[in-house]
Amino acid sequence: SFGWKPIERAIVGLLVVFVLATTEEFIFRGFLMRYLRSDTAFGVTVAAVLVSSFIFAAVHRLHDMPSWFTAEYAPLFVGLFLLGVLLSVTYIVTGSFWCAVAVHAGLLGSKVVLAKTHILDVSTGPWWLGETADLRRAPLVWGLFVGLAIAIWLMRHWLDDGNWQLSATLALQFADSPFHRGYLTPRFRRMAVVACELAGRPHAAERFRRELSQTAQAQPGGVVPNAVSSAL
Repeated sequence: SFGWKPIERAIVGLLVVFVLATTEEFIFRGFLMRYLRSDTAFGVTVAAVLVSSFIFAAVHRLHDMPSWFTAEYAPLFVGLFLLGVLLSVTYIVTGSFWCAVAVHAGLLGSKVVLAKTHILDVSTGPWWLGETADLRRAPLVWGLFVGLAIAIWLMRHWLDDGNWQLSATLALQFADSPFHRGYLTPRFRRMAVVACELAGRPHAAERFRRELSQTAQAQPGGVVPNAVSSAL
């Protein structure tokens, strides 16, 4: 017979997962990684990702840190470290805290659903599945984490293009609204020029240039950008 208890337990578990994922992302990606990433240079970014991921993994057994050096827990440390790398890459590439939360909650939530509902009996016999119920210990899952991190990193230019398209659209909507006329500062227009040029909207970029030119004529000494680099 069908019972609601497993589903109720899964729902409660997923709520706990969301709170946990949000809290951990705020601490380790939203604060720690951003603090360590003092600038956007590639070397600094890699160091921030690795160090924050190392700390993320280590604190999962804060009460017994030496246990990470044992054969029992070392595989779990590797899995947590690679998970931290995946979440850091997601955060950096998308620029969205909530994207990292979604990935974290999705991976953790799938484990909760399987454990609470028993809708799928995950075999833990083979070595490549970790030989335990915790799939974070599994080499197969390590490969999944690495593969997802690489795929997200390779998609960064496509994601950037989508972000610039959205930024350009929002800038045009903001500028066209009669309620925002008093907020169209030269700084806003310079940023709009950058967004429109990178989004491939030259006519929109030219519109903001003309408005900047008019502002510069009204206020001598103003600078009208003629390229993305000058607008930055």
